[in-house]
Amino acid sequence: MYSDVDGLFYLLGYGASMCSLDLNGSSPVACKILNSVPKSGTPTKYLVQTPAGDILQIWRLRDYVHSLTPADIPPHYMDDEGAQDPCLEQNTVDLQVFKVDLHGQRVELIKSLPDYALFLGFNGR
Repeated sequence: MYSDVDGLFYLLGYGASMCSLDLNGSSPVACKILNSVPKSGTPTKYLVQTPAGDILQIWRLRDYVHSLTPADIPPHYMDDEGAQDPCLEQNTVDLQVFKVDLHGQRVELIKSLPDYALFLGFNGR
């Protein structure tokens, strides 16, 4: 994620760790700014920046659920064995939003985004 506040790129690593990447000088400079976060588990993670300049980590947990309506799966999407269940779909089951404290090197769970809207792609149910 690029931050127009400080001109740095922020990278999200395994375990919700973060690095900054400064491409403004003659050679790139990478700095680790957040160690792995305990209990970050396996959710899909996103970095976003609010209009106020705060950096947020979004943790999205998805699970497979059985649908009553089968999906029409193109043959090139099938696995090698062709055994993909057309009634199985992946849905979002939990979404957690954390504000990143770069100076304190931690994340803080926040319960709401007043005055903001958040849109995530790839099956937003």
